[in-house]
Amino acid sequence: MKKFTVLLVLSISILFIACPTKTTVQTAKQLDITKPDGLYREGQNYLKQKNYDFALRDFTTLIEDFSEDTLADDAQFMIAEILSNPKNPNVDLQSAVDEYQNLIDNYPDSQYIDKANKKIEQLEKKLDGSK
Repeated sequence: MKKFTVLLVLSISILFIACPTKTTVQTAKQLDITKPDGLYREGQNYLKQKNYDFALRDFTTLIEDFSEDTLADDAQFMIAEILSNPKNPNVDLQSAVDEYQNLIDNYPDSQYIDKANKKIEQLEKKLDGSK
């Protein structure tokens, strides 16, 4: 009887751990990556998981497919931020500078212009110091 009780408890525990909650299922359904907001949110989710490559993929796709969308400048900024993030194993400061400059060139009315200019200045100092 004791073995049966232990097995029953383990089975129920595994069931609760392995099954997605209603909230998880609803969240997955709400992310439509054929639309800009779905791509952006998925990219943000990947960032939270520190999956920089997949986040870059989603933000890049958003810009390529929806360059006129209101989230495009946000995605452009996020690309530059990911490339300049020291926690990213594929950090690339020169590419980050280029992406910040793309933001300035392609989205001159963006709320991120001032931040992008400051980041370019900081990164160029780092790049000059490493030569």
